[in-house]
Amino acid sequence: MNHMLRFVLPAAFALTMVGCVNLDPTPDPTRHFTLAALGANQEHPNVTKSPSFALVIEPVTVPFYLKKSNVVLRKNADELLYPDYERWAEPVEKGIGRTVAENLTAMFGSRFIRTSDQPGQRNDEKRLNINVIEFTTSEKGEAIFIVETKLLPPGGNGILSAARTRLTTPAQSDAVDVQLSVAALSDVIHQYSQQLAAMLQQFK
Repeated sequence: MNHMLRFVLPAAFALTMVGCVNLDPTPDPTRHFTLAALGANQEHPNVTKSPSFALVIEPVTVPFYLKKSNVVLRKNADELLYPDYERWAEPVEKGIGRTVAENLTAMFGSRFIRTSDQPGQRNDEKRLNINVIEFTTSEKGEAIFIVETKLLPPGGNGILSAARTRLTTPAQSDAVDVQLSVAALSDVIHQYSQQLAAMLQQFK
């Protein structure tokens, strides 16, 4: 009898513990973000509409630390933070290229501005090379965007224009708010797109 109890009692205890476990599904706290482009009819006072302007944005290059799916927050000059549950809905390099293309499309009113993975190649399209050096926000939402840009002629060698740009936005909040941080990153891409449009006007 004692021999049987040695096996039965642990088994009964295990069954009791299983009955106490909450098997209800746990909500996933992960949030996914995208960069926001300008509205389709967004005007820019220094840009003249050019419906036939053709431009292809080549694959955007980013530092290795930006290739994670997490939104990156800069704590200080030497330390980066990767929030567990705040993720990009697309690779950040593709998001930057897409947003710039959509912004320039809105500004120029042209349907011939595209990213390299979109169809519609034209022989007269210029090529835009974007090399991102930094694309982060502080914990309080101060965005920092450092980027090198080259404009290349259609199908040939040489450089039409080259620049290194540093853009920032002020802090958005006294506390950590990733949604505000992403909005600040969209804002610096907007600023960058405005500068690009002013430069591109010289080569239409």
